[in-house]
Amino acid sequence: MKILLLLLVLQGKEEILFSQKNLKDNFIYFAESPILQSALAYFPYLVDDNYQIEPGDSIQIKFFGNFNSSLKMAVPHTGSIVIAANPVFRAEKTIDTIPFLGKFNAKNKTVKEIENEIRHKLKEKYPDTDVTVYIKQLGSRLVHVVGDTPYPGYYAVSPLTRITGALLISGLTGLEVLKGSVYLIRNGKKTELNIEKYFDEGNLNENPYLKNGDIIIFRKK
Repeated sequence: MKILLLLLVLQGKEEILFSQKNLKDNFIYFAESPILQSALAYFPYLVDDNYQIEPGDSIQIKFFGNFNSSLKMAVPHTGSIVIAANPVFRAEKTIDTIPFLGKFNAKNKTVKEIENEIRHKLKEKYPDTDVTVYIKQLGSRLVHVVGDTPYPGYYAVSPLTRITGALLISGLTGLEVLKGSVYLIRNGKKTELNIEKYFDEGNLNENPYLKNGDIIIFRKK
């Protein structure tokens, strides 16, 4: 992934290119720039292959082949979705039927993983029909930021927000984030993160996407 983010901001002659080479410097600059922060709010987000579905997300399931049907559903707090037999009335008065395939656990699975599970069950009953799954809408994540931040507390963030994003929201500067110690508590397990390694090597494990219930601890060195 040579180019992580391309963002052009027109203010006079200002144009900023975010790439792997200068990502760290631009992170520091971005954290200090209200103009760039405002522009990023309108930048389209793309869900990568590693994104894991969480409760609150909505997914679209499309069947095609012997019959063509589409189903949109929100993932409940349990993480389980049920694909039940359901007639779909079209404008031309024809009827497509969504097949009964049963229950699937979508929580913490990638789109491709849940798609393959549905496809496997589908092929048992309808070998000439296929399915595709994609994210229709992303739900928010409730996280808790504590420690040496100007504004500790609970924040509802986008599921595509990483640890560094939550720390910036809590009032820290980009330089403070890079110089401090960052810890993540997830499912009762505390892990120290190396933010420098994320920027220097592109190690995504050191700056993961946030999940519901995450606690981020920041300490100044």
